[in-house]
Amino acid sequence: MTELAAAHARGHTDLELAELFGASLSTIKRRKEALHLGSNHVPNTTGVLGERLAAEHLAELGMAVHPMPPGSPYDLLVNGWRVDVKTSATPRKGGGRRYRYVLPEVRPSLYGQRRYAKDYEADADYLLLVVLRDGQLSTAYVVPVAERRASLTVHPESPFCPLAQFRSAWHLLSPARQAAV
Repeated sequence: MTELAAAHARGHTDLELAELFGASLSTIKRRKEALHLGSNHVPNTTGVLGERLAAEHLAELGMAVHPMPPGSPYDLLVNGWRVDVKTSATPRKGGGRRYRYVLPEVRPSLYGQRRYAKDYEADADYLLLVVLRDGQLSTAYVVPVAERRASLTVHPESPFCPLAQFRSAWHLLSPARQAAV
């Protein structure tokens, strides 16, 4: 088990650990869970960081924030609103600082072993599109789930961003708005 922890600390992904130790992916996952080891998969760690920073920011704004356990259909419960956090730390290629969020209705598991449906409208009230820069929350968009498309792109520096009206729209998550709906 200490060899597994050491290999994990060197940054090996679950698949790499399985190959390294000649074990199944599910065995590696169980052993990592027993050792309380997180993920070394960059998109996963970026997402976890985005969720944590968003929760901290919302709490600083005085909102009641409850992070949901892994496997929940949404990430945060904010003043009674179900919020699915999506995080990007890498601008799209092609110039400018544009960040893309892919929100498909059918998603593959991490290694493509399974596919599962994601019904955003049934699972969440808002999407929180988080932009990270240098490991910090730079910009966020509070987007009603009804505005979801298979792909959303934000341009934080552009006044022509198609989602500009939702930039820092924290008021949408207020408890008073919840009571009015």
